[in-house]
Amino acid sequence: PPSMRVEGETRHGVVTGMGVRRGATVVAGTAFHGKTTLLEAVQYGIYNHVPGDGRERVVSLRSTVKIKAEDGRYVACVDIDTFVHSLPGGRSTKCFSTEDASGATSMAAAIQEAVEVGAEVLLVDEDTSATNLLFYDERAEPLLRRKTVTTVSEQAARAERGTRHKLCYAHQPFAGDPGGAWNRRVAGRQVMVGCKESGLD
Repeated sequence: PPSMRVEGETRHGVVTGMGVRRGATVVAGTAFHGKTTLLEAVQYGIYNHVPGDGRERVVSLRSTVKIKAEDGRYVACVDIDTFVHSLPGGRSTKCFSTEDASGATSMAAAIQEAVEVGAEVLLVDEDTSATNLLFYDERAEPLLRRKTVTTVSEQAARAERGTRHKLCYAHQPFAGDPGGAWNRRVAGRQVMVGCKESGLD
């Protein structure tokens, strides 16, 4: 789109294309329209390119990190309290350790670990994420005894300014939201993820 058009000088002349600015970018669309392909191009844009590999003009910051849920992964003393506030048995979320993380706890740990090593761009694809960590469905509230997670979208909506980090998020409308209201609601909030040295706000 014209609003994202940028020009850059290269040794091969001026290159014009889409630039993803600091802040939040939400990539939305129906299935099989290239959302994941676009995110993968950005993900691999940190590496040197081989002529003819199709990525000659896709360049990303070296500190770009793809975040995903990894059921069963090992986690050693990671502060996931930004997202997860309560675990069974009163286990600590300030120094969370496990040999068998769930989707949500593994993804929360991945975000925190990325921030701790200085990631400036966080890529999140709904297809490889823990949906319960991405957004909260108010329709499920009557079924829950208590809310134990603050989702990525809730954290993002709270951040009002000064973000160093970017959330690129691929989402397709789900069956319960045929009009894409969730997409509009999130995009309308200028979704951002803010970070401090101690982790995400």
